[in-house]
Amino acid sequence: MDKKIIGLIAISVILYSANIWGLTIYVLDEAKNSGCAMEMYHRSDWVVPTFNNELRVDKPPLHYFFMKLSYAIFGVSPFSARLFSVLMGILTMVVVYRSVLRFVDKISAFLSALI
Repeated sequence: MDKKIIGLIAISVILYSANIWGLTIYVLDEAKNSGCAMEMYHRSDWVVPTFNNELRVDKPPLHYFFMKLSYAIFGVSPFSARLFSVLMGILTMVVVYRSVLRFVDKISAFLSALI
């Protein structure tokens, strides 16, 4: 594997996961999204996202699905609510790097992924 991509992955892991174990969930949107996934988890429902028993379509269903999957694996916690956001952020950076590298050069790919 390329040294640049390893460095980018290390940087993104540090930046994206800086607060994954930190504060409790207090931001309104994050609280609603994690609450929706928690309701799905408690109902054992993998399809219909609800918050306070009302249909919630503010995020793509896959967002709630991944959060519910994390709850099933690690239990309901701020860490598990944020885990897949961190993983998808890292994956996005890798995809940007690989895509730009395919059409341009390593320096452009590195800078694009870094941005």
